[in-house]
Amino acid sequence: MSDQGNPLSISFNNCCALPKCTKNNKQQGVELKACGACTIPHYCCKEHQVEHFKNGGHKYICKGRKSGEPLSFNECNTKAGDHFAKNEYKDAISYYSAMIELTERTLGVFHIQIANILDTIVKCLLRIEQYTDAIECLQRMLLIYEYDQATVTTFDESVLATKSSMVQALNDVKMPKMAFYTLGRLAEAYFAAGQEETAKKLFERLVDEAKSNYGEDSIERAKALVSLAAFLANVGELQKAEENLIIAAGIDSSVDPTSALNVYNNLAHVQKLLKKNKEAAISIQAYINVLKGAGYDSNSPEIIEANSELKLIEA
Repeated sequence: MSDQGNPLSISFNNCCALPKCTKNNKQQGVELKACGACTIPHYCCKEHQVEHFKNGGHKYICKGRKSGEPLSFNECNTKAGDHFAKNEYKDAISYYSAMIELTERTLGVFHIQIANILDTIVKCLLRIEQYTDAIECLQRMLLIYEYDQATVTTFDESVLATKSSMVQALNDVKMPKMAFYTLGRLAEAYFAAGQEETAKKLFERLVDEAKSNYGEDSIERAKALVSLAAFLANVGELQKAEENLIIAAGIDSSVDPTSALNVYNNLAHVQKLLKKNKEAAISIQAYINVLKGAGYDSNSPEIIEANSELKLIEA
């Protein structure tokens, strides 16, 4: 994105139509070319035009198509849902992508509906293990949520003049809840893609964002700490994982029993791996207490299983 002009002025006509691409003609060296058949969408390169037509759904809605009428938004939605229900994720993605283009044409490239569609596309991509594309879609979702927040935030006109001043202003605005959860999903996608260093930085940022946006003792921070700890445990940093979970355990999560259960369940698991059986037993007992507080009785499968695990540790 160029530093010249209002970043919010980017429209469907001056950015690449491939959903995962964020290039636009305000960037230096970017020259967009229109679809040769209908002249409606524009592309930053021939490769993206071909990909958008073959896999991105444009072939279903191109007004210059050689046979049949272009599909409507609702028709694409029906077909996408049918393919999704049949686990035909690649075909579903094509129709969902067509829905994104139709939305961009009428509502703009930053409309929240696009983020909702991208959310479903990401679910499809993760199920077929196309992590790079999922990452790109999640990054665009973050951009949409942040810009959506900007449109309901009052800024001085000078703030909107350049990208750098816009970014600085956004840093002082509370992160939208959907952007916060999308950041966590982005970290998970990077980890699934094998990019551990980037994933770690994002999980750590998630904890920082939770603290600055929702408070040091917030449920959001507890959940972010659990996510970071789960990552650390998976990469073998068990001691650091335990440290983060202990911090999470100190946050009052009585209003959200599920969060507390995740904390103590993960903490007990990590402590067992560290061969800290005494500490693990305490965590399991805390887990049982949360279950009872949430209404589970002693004969529930969850409590029976936890008690069995407790006996094994104490034996």
